[in-house]
Amino acid sequence: MYLYHNAKTQEEVLYYHSSPGPEKISPRIRYFKRVEKKGSLKNHTITISNLTVEDSGIYRCVYKKNVQSEDICNVYILVVSEHTAVYQVSGESVTLECSFTESPNSNDELIGMYLYHDAKTQEQVLYYHSSPGPEKISPRIRYSKRVEKRGSLKKHTITISNLTVEDSGIYRCVYKKNVQSEDIRNVYILVVSAYVRHIYPFKNCDRCQAWCPRQYKVAPYSVSKKESEPDGSEECLPLMLIIGVTSAVSIMVTMIFTWLIVPKVKQWTSRRRIRNVPQQSNEYVYEIMTKNGLCPLGASD
Repeated sequence: MYLYHNAKTQEEVLYYHSSPGPEKISPRIRYFKRVEKKGSLKNHTITISNLTVEDSGIYRCVYKKNVQSEDICNVYILVVSEHTAVYQVSGESVTLECSFTESPNSNDELIGMYLYHDAKTQEQVLYYHSSPGPEKISPRIRYSKRVEKRGSLKKHTITISNLTVEDSGIYRCVYKKNVQSEDIRNVYILVVSAYVRHIYPFKNCDRCQAWCPRQYKVAPYSVSKKESEPDGSEECLPLMLIIGVTSAVSIMVTMIFTWLIVPKVKQWTSRRRIRNVPQQSNEYVYEIMTKNGLCPLGASD
């Protein structure tokens, strides 16, 4: 099994092999004395210590049965930063904590707090102020109806919902005592991906060819442990949900067609039949009445 690291380029972290001899790992120079293995070749964990910013990137576990074959069985995204790093998927939400603990007694010296987002340029997410009037937040247009505040000005959390890839970047909680002063208290790095966080195979998959999404979180300076592997029914819940919704929609369309369209067609067809029936001549009726010995009124004896 090869563990690869992709950042600007792809590099090999280690090679875990069982032949020749007993199972062992062969780390590359940059990771020498920084990696530790626990478990067997088919099911194990790799711990990388003394992380640096250069260790950020995508990690892939690639199993090999022969020289040509490659089965990618696990994929991880690692963000290493001196600040708190958060990794989310598009459509989810993130909660950031902002706190000012220098003055525990009162908030009188604070006029407000700005939450800034830095990506290609700096933009203001919101302004949390206590004057004039009661404390409230004033979000900017792009974040309107997407932010929620809990707590007081000194210590609170800001939740941003319905995340998009454009929300990725650096977030800073900047407190202000007056117009000129700026006090940066909390810094976060947010990475929003359009794809699932982590992918691994079915429980009964030997060749890692069947994939289902599974989520995990990346904590600063470490990769969290993979959640306990569920059974196949839980892993494929999204697929089952899609099938169920598709079936329900098909049934609804069929019912609507049966209740509304079919009666209309029958009614239209019956009207056409009535119009196409030839009308019988009155002369034919007169002839029948004459044969039966009936005569029209006013006939002579």
